[in-house]
Amino acid sequence: SITFSGAVKNAAIPWQEELSLSQAIVEAGHNARRNPRTIFVHRGSDVFQVPTWRLLHGEDFQIEPGDHIEIRQ
Repeated sequence: SITFSGAVKNAAIPWQEELSLSQAIVEAGHNARRNPRTIFVHRGSDVFQVPTWRLLHGEDFQIEPGDHIEIRQ
């Protein structure tokens, strides 16, 4: 599964083949009034910072099983 911290309705969603970061955020039900300021993907001991503007301009990030997504407003 994929877990979340931040403004989402579902703190965990099932992982699916070829799941992207933007799809995962939609699936989790992002529920803040504004777009996130920044997003961190925690994968084991690695942490990837994904600026929101990249997602809004069509760039995406592949999610792997066990990732934790931290959404900061």
